[in-house]
Amino acid sequence: MSREEMLKHTTGRTRVFLDTLTNQAGLDAWELALEQFPRMRELPPQEQAWTVESVMQIMEENKLPTTIDDALHAAKFLECSQIVDRAAAGEQPGPAAFTPKSADGEADFYNNPNTSAEQIGQYLRLKHNHR
Repeated sequence: MSREEMLKHTTGRTRVFLDTLTNQAGLDAWELALEQFPRMRELPPQEQAWTVESVMQIMEENKLPTTIDDALHAAKFLECSQIVDRAAAGEQPGPAAFTPKSADGEADFYNNPNTSAEQIGQYLRLKHNHR
């Protein structure tokens, strides 16, 4: 997917935004975005454009200057927000079901000098919440 294909689905503001970042960084901001967020390559041009415009909106709402660092922070915030939204919608699987250890496995686990109190506490919480 080329930058030009993506830009066909945006406003001139998006082109100015990317050009500003490119001039500031001395490298192509779009290529940097694709390098930092490789899943962007798989998106159709319309979704790529929406993503760039969403990053711009996050930066505007938070009064962030147009810098590479702030654009990357906004993009990571957007990515995390999308992960949370998908999880809330039930699109991602939950954690694996808890399987208690066998009696011998538990004894070995408890008596292992490398097992921390935190690990034992976590195991017991999971074990007793499972019932």
